[in-house]
This record gives sequence, structure tokens and C-alpha cells, in this order.
Amino acid sequence: VLGSERLSGRERLIEAALDAWASDAGRDGESESVIQHRDWAQEWLSENNRPLRISEARLARLALIASFSPANCLLRSIESVYSADQVLDGFEEIVAVCLGAMRRYFNRTHVQQLIRSHRPRTRWHQFSGAAERGYAKRVLVYAADAHLQAVLDEYVYLLCHAAQAETVSKVAERLEAVWGLVPGKPRANGAKGRGNLVTIETEAEAHTSHFALSFGDDVWRGGDLEEEGEKVRKSAVREAFNSPFWPFVLATTSVGQEGLDFHLYCRDVLHWNLPSNPVDLEQREGRVNRRDCLAVRESIALDWRLNDPATWGNADRARNPWPFVFDSILASDDHQKYKHGLFPRWIYECRDPSRTVRIQRHVPVFSTSRDAAKYERLKTGLALYRLVFGQANQEDLLDDLQSHVESLSSFEQEQLLKRLASYMLNLSPISHEQALRHAENEADDLLREGSGAGLQKLIVDVERMRAERQSELASIDSEVSGLLQLVRRATAMPDSGEGAAVRSAIAALAYLRNPYDRVFDLHVEGGFVDDVMVIKDAWATVLGTASSERS
Repeated sequence: VLGSERLSGRERLIEAALDAWASDAGRDGESESVIQHRDWAQEWLSENNRPLRISEARLARLALIASFSPANCLLRSIESVYSADQVLDGFEEIVAVCLGAMRRYFNRTHVQQLIRSHRPRTRWHQFSGAAERGYAKRVLVYAADAHLQAVLDEYVYLLCHAAQAETVSKVAERLEAVWGLVPGKPRANGAKGRGNLVTIETEAEAHTSHFALSFGDDVWRGGDLEEEGEKVRKSAVREAFNSPFWPFVLATTSVGQEGLDFHLYCRDVLHWNLPSNPVDLEQREGRVNRRDCLAVRESIALDWRLNDPATWGNADRARNPWPFVFDSILASDDHQKYKHGLFPRWIYECRDPSRTVRIQRHVPVFSTSRDAAKYERLKTGLALYRLVFGQANQEDLLDDLQSHVESLSSFEQEQLLKRLASYMLNLSPISHEQALRHAENEADDLLREGSGAGLQKLIVDVERMRAERQSELASIDSEVSGLLQLVRRATAMPDSGEGAAVRSAIAALAYLRNPYDRVFDLHVEGGFVDDVMVIKDAWATVLGTASSERS
């Protein structure tokens, strides 16, 4: 299918990679069976003229290997992100990682226990019976059922776009560190002696740990091999934590407040102790609440399912799905697009807001301890802190408000919440001219759209705003009605000759719909001042255009 020239080129690459790996195999302590398999592969590559005879069972197994082998899945993921030339340049490193660190990872005791306990959801031809299924076959079945291809597609994309792995060689280095992570021996203080003679010895006890370590000890204290090995492992643990192959819970104290990013595969934060102020609490949780974080991607996956053909349309499924999904979100008519630069990689609300995935906070305190009351104060302070900067956690905020204003009606509580928005700091870099330009660009996009669905949605959204914000928009209700009529008429008769007036009307209505324009619309006092001005200017433009056309 690929053509003999390209196939022979790939064969030469494989043979060269096997030779390079073979030179290191002795130092790596590989078993004889592994070296034997390598020799078989080299022999098969060198005998291209021999006829191939294969049984049906072996053919079925080769099909599973081609589809679900971890090495093949990794190669496809890398090819979906990097160019063909980059893949060729780093091909030897990919093969070395697959034959080395990846294979050893799947042979680890705890990984074997997980895979051997897996019960396949599908009958995989000759692999259906557990009695005759060896571990290598179990790995293939597990990779199929657990969608390893999707896991690696996401991870390689994040390595390239979030972890600054610009080349395939750097991807191989990261994977080597992640899969090659060795157990450590963190040391603890130990007690010695009895009674009044008990003393505490510094770092007297060593405990084997597969993953956990203390970041507070990550300092260079000497040049011997032991210290150097510890420092290298700490760096490898950071890489491994930001991967889908190790635990996803961050247990933190004040040490983890700044400078550490663990957001790619973690959305749970366990606070060993409580900070003294809400800003420090926000800093801690900011380690897992960053660009392209796990919570954002999980929310996106709930709305944009990759097994739904409507998500893909006519897109090339051979490419990595994540760039396509992000592009599709930005091209969709979602009101969150007005969150300048934050949507969808920093902030994403599901179409059903109740399904949105949040950062999970875990605070192990007793209900009667002083920390319980301290935690309640911190939650209130954090809610107000986020409110000031435009990212209010409404659940925490409402919980505190309801504890103080339970006697108020639901309407009064809602008005109080809106009034709090007046204290929000506007950190948006959008000036009035930029906000107008943004609305005009949106109007051009809606006019270029052939189906007219975007204009219909704009009309529906503005009508809903007229009903919900009737008191704030009362002074321009007639102007809004006139602009809506003009847009409806233009939608029904595209060639009406009112192009300039229609564009002005659409731009003004788009500005009105955008809550994050020059002045944030949730401000109770003055939130729609700029919108009123834009609507009146647009209506005057429409009347002036109509008058000149009659003249």
C-alpha cells in the first residue's frame, strides 16, 4: 500500500534503530529472550525474498499488534503531531524508548498486576480464553480496551504544545524519564533511646517509595553520586507526575504554592495544612489550574465527543484530534468566546453548567478543630478574592451570603450578588475602540456565513436579554426592536440593498450580547452604559442611511 520505495526506507530505519539499540542492550541488562527477538526481527528484515507463510491465528495476532501495540500507538501519536521529517530525525530515539523504557514499564510488578486482572470487554479472536493468553497478549487486549491510542494522542500533543518538547528527540527524553522512573528511598527522622533519653535523629530511617517525595528537599547539597541520583530522580518525578502513567493527586503545603506546575494530569489538591490567607490558598490550587489543565480538557471532552461523527465533520482523522477540537470550539457560536484569550484553554463551561469539571479541594480537618473555622473563613475570603478578579466561585460565595442573609428573599439575594460585581476590578485590556472592532469583525463573520444560523442565534440571544434585563435596557428598547427588525428583514431578503445599515445593526447587537465588552455587563450600576451608547449610535446610523437612500 505504501509503495516499495517508502517501505524499504522504513525497513532501513528500523534496522538501523535495532543496531543502535543492540549496542546498548548488553549494558542495559536485557534478557536473552529479548535479544533473541531482536535477532529474529533483523533476520526477517534481511530476507525480503522469502515467501511468507502465516497461520490464521498468527495473522489475527499481527493485526492486534499493528492496531494496539503500545509502540505502534506511540509512533502514530508522534506522527499526528510532528512533521514527517521530524519523525525521521528522531526515529532511532523512538525505537530505543519503545524497546527500553516502555517495555520495562509494562513489565513492572504493579503494572503487570493491573493488566493481568483486566477482563476484556470484547472477544479478541484467539485471545478470548484467559487460560491460554500470555502476558504479551494481555497487554495488547488491555491497550485496546483502555484506549491507549487516545491516551498517547493527548499526551504527545501536550508534550509538544504545553511542555515545550519541540522535537521528537525531546519527546523521547521525556518518555524515557517518565517510564524509567525508579523507586526512591525518602528518609525520615527516627527516635532513638528510651524515656528521658529519647533523641530524634535526622533522616535516620529510609523507606522505599515508588513515587512520593518531598519537594522541600530539592536542593544541591553535595557532589557525590548519591546526592546527584536523588536530584535526577526528583526531576524525573516532576516529569512523571505530568503524565498519564502515575498518580494524579497533589498533596501540598506552603512549599507547593509557587513555581511548580502539575496541571496536565491532576485536578485534585490535598492540603496538608491551611495557609494563613486566601491568596496563598489560590496560589496552591493554581498549580493544577492552568492553561490546558486536566479539568478544562475533561469538560471539553463532555461536550465534544470524539466518537461522534458530528464533532469531526470532514476533518482528517489521521491528524491529532486536540488541535482540531480547539479550533472547532473557537469557530463555534459560544458566548464564552467573549472571554478574551481565556476561552477555551483556561476557562471552559460545559453546555450544561452542572457537568463542568472543577478543581477538587481536599482538606482533612476534624469538624471540632480550629482549622474547621479557619477553613470557612478562607473559603469566604477566596470567593471574594476571585470575585474581585472576575472569576467568582459562586457556590462558595453564595454559601457565605446565605449564612448571613437567610432572611432575604431569593430575588434580594440575587440582587445582592449582582451588586457585589460592582466591586470587580476590570483587568481587561479591551478599550472602547477595540471592543467596537471586535463586534464589527463578528458582524462580518455572521454575514459571510451561508446558513444564517449565526444571525438567528444572535436574534434569539438579544430577545432573551430584552426579557431578562428589561429594566436596564428600557431606555433603548425601541432602538433594539428596530435593529432586530432590520436584521430579520435582511435575513429573509439578503439582496435588499441595505448592506451598510445591516452591518451596523448586527455589530451593535453583537456588542450588546457580549458581556465582556468595555464595561462588564454584570455591574448593577452602569453595566450597560457603553451598550446603550453603541445601540443609539447604530440606530442613528441606520436612520441616516435610510434617509440618504430616500433622498
